[in-house]
Amino acid sequence: MRTGTLQTGEIMIAQELSSTDIEMLKTDPNVEVKILPAPGTGIMLVFNVSRPPTDDLKLRQAIEYAIDQAALTQLLYQDTTAPAYGPLSSVTPCYWAGAEDLYPFDQEKAKSLLEDAGYVDSNGTASARRTGRPGAQVRDPRRLPDLRRPGADRTGAVAEIGIQVEIEPAAGAAWMEAGRTGTTDIAIVDWRATDPDTNLRLPFHSSNAGAFAWNHHSNAELDSLIMEGS
Repeated sequence: MRTGTLQTGEIMIAQELSSTDIEMLKTDPNVEVKILPAPGTGIMLVFNVSRPPTDDLKLRQAIEYAIDQAALTQLLYQDTTAPAYGPLSSVTPCYWAGAEDLYPFDQEKAKSLLEDAGYVDSNGTASARRTGRPGAQVRDPRRLPDLRRPGADRTGAVAEIGIQVEIEPAAGAAWMEAGRTGTTDIAIVDWRATDPDTNLRLPFHSSNAGAFAWNHHSNAELDSLIMEGS
């Protein structure tokens, strides 16, 4: 709807359009496209560490290694954004480029981690079948359509190493409630703020569990580092 009303001249400016629409609009002589990468976290898979199966570090690491961030970003967004390898996007102040080397795409490493975690089927192949609960995919109408697309594509990536994740669509309020109360294994969310403190403290400091820290993680050392950075 935003793309259509922009093309008819009903509105003068539209933002957060789908990447496919952006490619089409580039060919429209009446439209000027500005691609402005947003500071923030990028679109995150947030693992709930307070409940199984995502309380298992090796399982979470296996998922990280199973996802080809560069290929996925190109598939979903073409050249409109850069991959988000860590908790801050590359245009956010205090971004650390070393995050790009922490979890390189490595399916064999991912399978090995699953085996170490005890996920082995009768054929000796690493396998984990788990169900994502409401909130595993975002259906917040304020973020349609691109925020919820990575869920399906990342699910396909982890399926290749034997993990099957069920995505249940959730409306905005249900998605928020599932993340806040910790009744979902994985949630998809993004933070957009100019300063690194907001992007790190709100979603990762344990004092915000029950609010915006949907990983429900409690680690005194991490809390201390976040506050020192703040």
